Amino acid sequence: MIVADIMYSFGDVKTPNPASVELLEEYLMDYMESLLMKAYQRAIRRDPFSTKLLKDDLLYFLKDNSKVLARATYMLKIEKEFSRDKKIMGDMGGPS
Repeated sequence: MIVADIMYSFGDVKTPNPASVELLEEYLMDYMESLLMKAYQRAIRRDPFSTKLLKDDLLYFLKDNSKVLARATYMLKIEKEFSRDKKIMGDMGGPS
């Protein structure tokens, strides 16, 4: 359902063809799997004794696509600001 909603937000019809949704979902899963495998292999090269992925491991493979890299960097910045604001609100005794 999420892929259909994304397609709609990019200008497709409200209920896109299920075959189109399935195909796009397959492309997305393949892309994510490939990206995560590359990032994992980079993490292993960085530290053979750790299996922890860092944000930089993922961002490294987005560097060739400036639009995607800018969006990912922006989303990380927003997430950091949200976490900071949430902590401040918690420290002030505000709603959590």
